[in-house]
Amino acid sequence: MNGLFHEVSGHQDGIEGTEKNGLTNPQEGRAERMPSSVLESLEGRAEKMDSSVLASLEGHTEKMNSSVLASLEGYTEKKEVQINDVDEVKNEMQKAAIKEAFERLARGEQLTTAEKGNLCEMMMDRYYVSMGYRPLHDRVTSLDDKGHQGIDGVYEKDGKFVIADAKFGTATLSDTQDGKQMSESWIDKRLDEAVGKEKADEIRNAYEEASENITTEVYHYDPETDGEGSTYTDTHPVDEDGEKCGERVRVERCDNSGEAVLITTERRSIDA
Repeated sequence: MNGLFHEVSGHQDGIEGTEKNGLTNPQEGRAERMPSSVLESLEGRAEKMDSSVLASLEGHTEKMNSSVLASLEGYTEKKEVQINDVDEVKNEMQKAAIKEAFERLARGEQLTTAEKGNLCEMMMDRYYVSMGYRPLHDRVTSLDDKGHQGIDGVYEKDGKFVIADAKFGTATLSDTQDGKQMSESWIDKRLDEAVGKEKADEIRNAYEEASENITTEVYHYDPETDGEGSTYTDTHPVDEDGEKCGERVRVERCDNSGEAVLITTERRSIDA
């Protein structure tokens, strides 16, 4: 025989096979010599075994898939409930702190600059939550909390975002080394810290897809009372340079306990 591998077709003692390295595969010949009844029996068993094994595997896979899916769904639901629970607790904490501040103001007490900032941020959170937005930032929940040195609030609703700054009384947007407060460059340098890198990039991508997905504005509380003892809040859009633009809109009326009533869900202009 020449070569390491070569094939020879032929018959040896009635066995037809293929020879490799001079060795004939005897199994092929044996199968041919088996009675047809034996072959049918073996084929039937193989079929039975295959279908049984397949059914078992499919059942196991189904069971495993449903178990994994149920586990994932349960985890997702649990996470959503946890997030909602935490948000609700913070809502209540803010509500109590706002009430405390208004009671102090009603008694003629003066709030510190830091307390005024915290009060306005909590009122801003309350407003956007009432409009169906979810706060994404680390929320102030007390008059004594350390206030934000960067972005005051970032909110999300249906894939759209609001980035807002809270101002009490006569406070205004200030100039910084990174540009004017609430300008595009100022926001971009502080967005990661406000909501985390992943969410910040999501917001940036949403802006790239369509600039109307992002709204930047100032939420303002005016502590001056009207003839009925009510005070008001308003919002004012801000452009990419941090300059107020468009219409200032009165959005809430507050009583002397700090409870707020939405004036309208539609934007209505008032004199600046």
